[in-house]
Amino acid sequence: AALGRRADVAASLTPPEALSKHGVEYSTDAYSCCDARELATQGDAIFFQLGKVQLGPGGGFVGADDGDGLISHEAFVLLSRDGKQSVKSVDRDDGFTHLGMPLYATEGHFLRASLLLPEVLRRLSTSGVYSPGTSERQLLSLLGRSLTKGLTKSEGQAEALLHKARAVHAVLSRFTDAPS
Repeated sequence: AALGRRADVAASLTPPEALSKHGVEYSTDAYSCCDARELATQGDAIFFQLGKVQLGPGGGFVGADDGDGLISHEAFVLLSRDGKQSVKSVDRDDGFTHLGMPLYATEGHFLRASLLLPEVLRRLSTSGVYSPGTSERQLLSLLGRSLTKGLTKSEGQAEALLHKARAVHAVLSRFTDAPS
């Protein structure tokens, strides 16, 4: 039922915007070989990879490896057997176990990513339950981890950090009346 509702909402959205040549190259998922726009037209979205997740008892993270690699939601669900196993990374030796922050490629892509966020954030909760306006704070914790992950960053890591900051801003902007 939830999948049907999500498909109906995605179908009612305006078509996602075209990407620049760099946008296509940056946002192409190595697993599905589709870029953010192509995936958005299918109701899917791109997320950053997250590995070695250890959730704190009161929220936040005890540990998490916030990667710079990208994967579509549907590719992750398929390859991880719906989150039951690690996915081998194409960028690094160890795999990843969760989806992290969404990629904010364009507004149209982000609108589709926001439809998938409750499921992604539910997996990042100790209770396994999505709580609107509260679960999104996990993204702030991830952004903090990205900021402190080494003072010297490659150009690619800096670009990924920019996209992560844009995504957190866009997610939290949806909750102007979120509890503090």
